[in-house]
Amino acid sequence: MTNDTHISDALNALGYEEQLGCYTGKVALGDISIELMLHTDDDDNLTPALRRAREVLAGFAAYARQAEAYAAQELLSLKNDIWLEEDETPVTAAEFKQRMTLEALVFYAEGDVIFYYQDGDLFWGHTIELRMDAADNFSHAVIAG
Repeated sequence: MTNDTHISDALNALGYEEQLGCYTGKVALGDISIELMLHTDDDDNLTPALRRAREVLAGFAAYARQAEAYAAQELLSLKNDIWLEEDETPVTAAEFKQRMTLEALVFYAEGDVIFYYQDGDLFWGHTIELRMDAADNFSHAVIAG
């Protein structure tokens, strides 16, 4: 579980990555460490993305549950209909969510957040990408990379 001090320490330690064009860092959330990326607005102001990052990280457990439920809702049938190995049995929603591991969060000034999950070999090592808008609605789930 995170606390406000822990979140502030992680966000205060962000560094600018010229090649990526955003601020990056890491934060420990429970027993996992994830990458953070924060994008500035058109005026190079980091404040809106920082505000959104603080909000999401403070309520991380609830946001993660939402993201995992959305991923299972949107991608479970794809897994079971197309991505099963020959000897593999269909995956349940609980198994699907359990196999996912969050690896990165990307925050944008307008409030969007992208969740990147390792797929636990659900999709042969591809990344699961989920987009949440500024109103906390998930609207995009894809298999990437």
